[in-house]
Amino acid sequence: MAIDIRKELKNAITRSGYTQAQIAAEMYLSKSNITNWLTGDRDIPLNRLLDVMNYLEDDLFRYQVAEYLCGLKLLSPDEVSIDIPQTRYIETSKEESERKALDNQAMLIFNKPSAEITKQDIKIVESYLQELSEETDSQTSMQVSIHNLIRQWIINRPQGGVAYESYGQS
Repeated sequence: MAIDIRKELKNAITRSGYTQAQIAAEMYLSKSNITNWLTGDRDIPLNRLLDVMNYLEDDLFRYQVAEYLCGLKLLSPDEVSIDIPQTRYIETSKEESERKALDNQAMLIFNKPSAEITKQDIKIVESYLQELSEETDSQTSMQVSIHNLIRQWIINRPQGGVAYESYGQS
């Protein structure tokens, strides 16, 4: 069975925690480009598919793109364990530690009077903001991963054994 790359792109975007608008802005595209790719109104140009794949940094999507392009079955349809909460936790912890490394410097700068702010202070605060943004993105990805894991648990449980049958269907 061939991979539905549009569906897999949509899933990868969901897992990433990014919005279509964020991705479009970062890649100098309009949001409608991405929407048209996902709905099938336009083909996804190969170079753009690879750009989005690299931007999302989603290993599962990388494998799916490789399968789509090469026709080689790389993943077992039954066992996909690339995007797991443990992996996302490690990524989130890394981003948090990078942000925390700048906490003291940023807090000192935040308390300075405006007239005393230097170009170097602004660079430090911009770095802090970037790290904070990356940490937030990682946390969102971890939340999505945990939600997906819970859904998978529910799907894999025998009928009658699920306490939360309508999880995520509200």
